[in-house]
Amino acid sequence: MESIFNNKLPKEQYLGSDVVKLARTFLGKELNTFFSGIHTSGKIVEVEAYCGAIDSACHAFPDKRTARTQTMYMTGGIAYVYLVYGMHHLFNIVTNIEGRADAVLVRAVEPKVGVNAMMQRRSVYR
Repeated sequence: MESIFNNKLPKEQYLGSDVVKLARTFLGKELNTFFSGIHTSGKIVEVEAYCGAIDSACHAFPDKRTARTQTMYMTGGIAYVYLVYGMHHLFNIVTNIEGRADAVLVRAVEPKVGVNAMMQRRSVYR
């Protein structure tokens, strides 16, 4: 299991100022989780890019800091997860430097490892 986590993207991969370009680099990358002793992974196949300064669809537009968006203003490479419509948790990857609210929404992954665990997790949240 350790070798999976040795292949993390370098911190610099998350710090570019062009969130659309960064979003494209995440396509095809493998997303791994390890919760409660269960490993799951999937290939990222669909993303959306959000720039807090100029994108009205972004939670942080127009560069608006709130308790909800504070995570988006942190240094790139961390997760921003939020609940939408009271039923779906959406996973975003924060990008850019500290103080700039950009993020990439991971819309879809192609399951690779732990498919049964993924299906079981989804049924819990429905």
